[in-house]
Amino acid sequence: MSLRIWLCGVIVMTFSLIGTCGAAQDQAIIKGRFVYDGTPPVPEKLAPDKDREVCGKHTLVREQVTVGKDGGLANVAVWLSSKGISPAADTPVPGAAVIDNKDCRFEPHVIVLRTGQPLELKNSDPVGHNTMASPQSNPTFNVLIPANGSQTVKSLTRSERMPFEVKCSIHPWMNAWVVLQDHPFTAVSGPDGSFEIKGLPAGKKLEFQVWQEKARYLKNVDVGSTKTSAFGRFSLTLKPGENDLGAIKVSASAFK
Repeated sequence: MSLRIWLCGVIVMTFSLIGTCGAAQDQAIIKGRFVYDGTPPVPEKLAPDKDREVCGKHTLVREQVTVGKDGGLANVAVWLSSKGISPAADTPVPGAAVIDNKDCRFEPHVIVLRTGQPLELKNSDPVGHNTMASPQSNPTFNVLIPANGSQTVKSLTRSERMPFEVKCSIHPWMNAWVVLQDHPFTAVSGPDGSFEIKGLPAGKKLEFQVWQEKARYLKNVDVGSTKTSAFGRFSLTLKPGENDLGAIKVSASAFK
């Protein structure tokens, strides 16, 4: 190999690496942790009145407000509401999202789904379940799932303005929620209240929305240097890399 060819190769590789680093720096991550600000509510216990020999074995509670031992507020949905923001070309296509009928409840309680992504309705219980929903922008579905069976819903192709509820008509205490958007910039807070959204564009003002099952849109909540509106919206201009919003306190009065 001649010196000239070797130098050309080094120059091309160097500019390639610079371009890659620049592209990575243009992306932003937003993260934070929702915290219940007040005395956590005592979970309401549910008494199964169907299939008691199976469902009665499990401790079932109403999951409208789920607070961890450290005050973390679980099952809060956050999504990008700004339009026209596309993910990076190398963003992986998600596989099937799964809602499982397990221990006579839905798992997970709140699930993120992207338009066109298959939704698998699974049943890990030894009794039959019914999984039904009536989205606003997509066809309704009502699926009977036999014990230890599964079905797939493939017709959810339009984003939903807000999360929609999933129920089981056989066991009416069961419910879950689906957050359906046409982009991957969506998250649900975990058991400790934390969430993270990756791959966002830096240096551009972006609008997000925040929703929780009982409170619905979380309004008048301090998020970083701003406050959410009546429809749970807040706007931020993200810097490249990590943008940590820290503890986002949600007052107990929001759930009354």
